[in-house]
Amino acid sequence: MTTAPDAPEFAAVLRDVGRAWVRDGRAATVLAGLDMDLRRGAFASITGRSGSGKTTLLQIIGGLDRSYTGRVTVLGTDLASLADRQLSRFRGLRCGFIFQQFNLLPHLTVLQNVLLPTAFHTADLDSRERALSLLERVGLADRLDERPSILSGGQQQRVAIARALVQGADLLLCDEPTGSLDLETGNRLMDLFEELNGERGTTFLMVTHEPHIVERTRERYRLGDGLLHQEAG
Repeated sequence: MTTAPDAPEFAAVLRDVGRAWVRDGRAATVLAGLDMDLRRGAFASITGRSGSGKTTLLQIIGGLDRSYTGRVTVLGTDLASLADRQLSRFRGLRCGFIFQQFNLLPHLTVLQNVLLPTAFHTADLDSRERALSLLERVGLADRLDERPSILSGGQQQRVAIARALVQGADLLLCDEPTGSLDLETGNRLMDLFEELNGERGTTFLMVTHEPHIVERTRERYRLGDGLLHQEAG
C-alpha cells in the first residue's frame, strides 16, 4: 500500500479523475478531471441530476470501480497501488457501503447479513453484540432470524445500514440511504449517522435527492458536467 503524503487530514483525495463509458460504440464521459478533498470526519452530501455520475463517484472512492483515470487516495492509501485481494480487504475493514439495491443475501438471516462484513476476520462476541445493538437502534431487534424476502423495502434498507456500520468503518459511502424509508424513519437514521459521526468521527458521504437530508449535512457538493462543486453548508 502506498500512503499519500497529503492524506492524513483527508478521508478521500481525488485528483483529475475521469471516467467514461462506451455504449453502442460511443464514448460517454461521466467524470471529467474531477478533484475532491473530503476531510476526515466530514458529514457530506452529493447532489446532481440523474445520470450525472454520483453513484459512479461513490464506487470509485470505495474501490468498486477501477476503470478511472487520475489518482484516488482513500484513508491514506492510493487505491491503484492495491491488488484485487488487498482492495477487497481494504473495503471490508475500512469502508462501509449502503447501496440503493440493498444487496442482501436472500439465504441468510437478518443477523447473518449484518455480520457478513466480519468475514474479513474471525467473528467474535463483540461483533455479535455490535450487530445486535445496531439492529435494535434501527428498529429490527425482533426480526433477527427472518430472511430478507419477507421484509419490506424500508426494513431491508435498515438491515443494509446496520451491515454497513457493524465493522465501525472509518468511511461510510451511502447511495440514497433514506430513499426507501418514510420521513420519520429516515430522520431517525440520520440522527444515528450524526451520533456516529460525532462519537467515532466516522466520515459520511451521502448521495441524495432529498433537500431535507442535504440540509442536515455540513459539507455539500453538487456534481455536474463531470465536475464536483462545493456549495455553502
